[in-house]
Amino acid sequence: MGATVWMTPWGTGTNGATGGSYTTTQTNPNGCTGSMPVLSDAAGLASALATWVTNAKTQGVPIYAVSAENEPDSCGINSTTSYSAAQLATWIPTLSAAMKPLGVKVMAPETMNRCGFDTYYTAIKNSTAAWDAVDIFASHEYGCGTLTTQTAIAAAGKEYWETEVDTGTGTGDSTGDGIASALKMATTMHNDLTKPNVNAWHIWWLYNASGNGGELYDTTTNAWTKRLWVLGNYSRYVRPGYKRVDTTGTQPTGVYISAYTNPADGTVSIVAINTGTSAASVSLFITGAAPCSMTPYLTSGTDNLAAQTAIPVSNSKFTASLAAQSVTTFVGKP
Repeated sequence: MGATVWMTPWGTGTNGATGGSYTTTQTNPNGCTGSMPVLSDAAGLASALATWVTNAKTQGVPIYAVSAENEPDSCGINSTTSYSAAQLATWIPTLSAAMKPLGVKVMAPETMNRCGFDTYYTAIKNSTAAWDAVDIFASHEYGCGTLTTQTAIAAAGKEYWETEVDTGTGTGDSTGDGIASALKMATTMHNDLTKPNVNAWHIWWLYNASGNGGELYDTTTNAWTKRLWVLGNYSRYVRPGYKRVDTTGTQPTGVYISAYTNPADGTVSIVAINTGTSAASVSLFITGAAPCSMTPYLTSGTDNLAAQTAIPVSNSKFTASLAAQSVTTFVGKP
């Protein structure tokens, strides 16, 4: 279906269970409390991961990237292997040596949040071998706010991803299925895309067999949540290869705007979030080659990526009304 698939190891035991033949159990390692596995056979684990990637490809699933570890700073939560920042930086070149011949990128450090990311990022950056081996810097975002801005990542031609987050439920939305929760996710996406300039953004997870807890599909009601449609305001109209461009000017309170272009054909996509309980008017001026019109696609409490009447663009300018508690993507091509 054209999806990009990447993988991340947790535990190294059978089916990702705690421990495994490539680790040793240590007590209170890396500042943690309790017994947990620590990598002791780097070459063995690298070989096992290479075999896994090769087998996946033979079954029609080519792997784009492999992470060094899921949440190495989590002290063994969910069967993960514990790494200090220095240990992870040491492990990464061995992993890279096994992945690069397969054409697979290496991702790191995939920490729990920005608080952990900074320490691990610094350790990797201070190791020439580790820095050269990492293609994608990544972190989860459980707490500690928006990811850290690291200009050296893009300057080195590397990517920066947010790879796991559950942004929780919005005010007054106890089920988590509604627009309030979706707007909470949307503002997190906006901040990640416009401040640290991440290249990819992932939600955890698609669905949960026991009901809804921040997913895109609620198995209790058997319905897609508003998160799915808001995610589509970005993913359907900001495609791989698009570039984010600057926006300037004063926005109404509660309104967040980001803009993107397709270098191949000049398509312009503008995503506008209105978290307020009243409609908000915005006037937008497009520099360079402007489309003749912009078509809005609206997600609100009652609409799901619904196409609206196209708005004419005159002298590179158009004005639009943003519905209360909504996300609207404006799309046009010169």
